[in-house]
Amino acid sequence: LERDGVVRDYEVRVWCRERRVIWLRNTARAVRDAAGRVVAYEGTVEDITERRRAEEALRASERRLKAILDSALDAVVTMDAAGVVTGWNPQAERVFGWTAAEAVGATLADLVIPVRHRAAHQRGLAGFLTTGRSTVLSRRFEIEALHRDGHEFPVELTVTPIQVADTWSFAGFLRDISERRLADAALGESEEKYRTLVNEVSDGFFATDEAGVFTFANRALAAIHGLPDPVDLIGHH
Repeated sequence: LERDGVVRDYEVRVWCRERRVIWLRNTARAVRDAAGRVVAYEGTVEDITERRRAEEALRASERRLKAILDSALDAVVTMDAAGVVTGWNPQAERVFGWTAAEAVGATLADLVIPVRHRAAHQRGLAGFLTTGRSTVLSRRFEIEALHRDGHEFPVELTVTPIQVADTWSFAGFLRDISERRLADAALGESEEKYRTLVNEVSDGFFATDEAGVFTFANRALAAIHGLPDPVDLIGHH
């Protein structure tokens, strides 16, 4: 870049005497004759090979990190200390319905947190920034999230605080557990039907552990033993 006869920040890759490639940064000043014509340049040359290698290593690391986040099965969302979204991977797009272009720069609470929980979210964020303490950070829990179309659904969430110098940011890892909730509900319903069926039959049914201790008994078995409730058998040999 040349301004006012000075060449600044001119970087070039060259071969050195040992036949290895190095990077140089040149800063030069134009030398003019009496007529104002440029007759030469004079300045400095700086070897910036290590800096360029470090920059390329950083870019490669960033590409690897992006590839990992893009292929993650969980929604990965990052935000700054003000709660503004700074990162939004493809799975977050699929889970919440917002594109990365729409989400980055918006407030996370407005995008994915149901209205009834937003005040608590803001209080928790402010409290952590003030005291450094939190009851929800760096642990896994389940909460209701908000989709772009307005419907709520359950997610498993972990939020991790990240501090660089005096600046805080946060990374959230979210998984839609709607199907798991449905499966759990179906299993619970099936077990309830099984218990009802077993309790209504006239024969005694039971289960024991390897030591012969009752782990389950129906009402008929309790009646056979003259007990008012099957729970009176549980834990006995």
